[in-house]
Amino acid sequence: MCGQLVIVYTQMLTATMATTDKSDKLQELASDFDKSLPDVRKEYQELLTETKQQVADDVQGDFKDMTIKRLRAKYIRENRSGGRRSGVKELPIVALGHAGPQLWNDNDKDNDEKKTVIKAYGIVNPPNNPAGLCSFICDESEGVDLGNVREKFDPLNTLKGLFTLDEADGFEDTVISYYVANSTGETTIKEVDPEESDDPEIQKLPTDRRSKRDMINDNFIQESINLDSIEEYMSRTGPNNEYPAGFGVDIKRIEGQVVDKYRDFDSDMGVYTILDDTVIDPDDLMGTKLMREDADENATPGLTVYLPPEQVKFREDSRIVVYGTVSTSNDGQVLMRGVGSVGIVGLAIDDDDTQDTGEDI
Repeated sequence: MCGQLVIVYTQMLTATMATTDKSDKLQELASDFDKSLPDVRKEYQELLTETKQQVADDVQGDFKDMTIKRLRAKYIRENRSGGRRSGVKELPIVALGHAGPQLWNDNDKDNDEKKTVIKAYGIVNPPNNPAGLCSFICDESEGVDLGNVREKFDPLNTLKGLFTLDEADGFEDTVISYYVANSTGETTIKEVDPEESDDPEIQKLPTDRRSKRDMINDNFIQESINLDSIEEYMSRTGPNNEYPAGFGVDIKRIEGQVVDKYRDFDSDMGVYTILDDTVIDPDDLMGTKLMREDADENATPGLTVYLPPEQVKFREDSRIVVYGTVSTSNDGQVLMRGVGSVGIVGLAIDDDDTQDTGEDI
């Protein structure tokens, strides 16, 4: 039954993407960015020719869809200097997690004042656009309850949220769609049940946790990281390895065993150390880029994953999936900035550290 749900969802998703007419998308671009349709068509044809010339021979995909994504990203960049945003939309979301609170410069203030922001992540299924990976910039200065963000964006929750939505820059060559959503003073986030919702886009989503996990892994984050070739799985960033590239929307996943864990709610910090099936002898990782240069013989070999403490849900010997971005720290260590963890065979942490809660926590 689980497989059937995923197949049905994938078929519906594919049908939606396939039946959206290219001329409708060009008309939508003209409307969204206050441009004449003939001008949009002209730029589209010029960019289509350029795309066919620039894309590598081994890249597969629909050049027309790829070109439309590039054209939308171009218009977004042109309008960004004027502070323009797309309209607020109610978005169906399957949550992946969040990166915890961060202090950002408040560009609305003349001084060096900071504001608190949480970057959350999920699969978004916007009306009239392909489903894709999305980063959600949740800004406390706009009245967003960040405690509610942390609660609602727990992995695999089904949500509806009011955000602005734009395609992410830097992913014009990809088949999968990537988005950036920004909060506004109108933003709300609520958890919904696909079986009880009257929203047809919500109804398309899987209902049980395992089907949601399979939908994400089969369609949007298809390949799991292999630790023996970790440098092939680095997340995209902007020029010179600086953000944004969709503010960390290039989410990766690793499936493996928890060999060490740490969490401290007072300091708002959590850490996993993960080993996957490509590692035969963990000691072989000592001296590699997965380990700190100053790591001593007592260090636990594996991928270090930093994430919010509420996402350190599982104790040692659990087999889990962790979602996050892969990057290199200032001292050269390759690590993951995790946003959420999902149990496959998850041994939950409790006061005695002994509770076995089984699969799909």
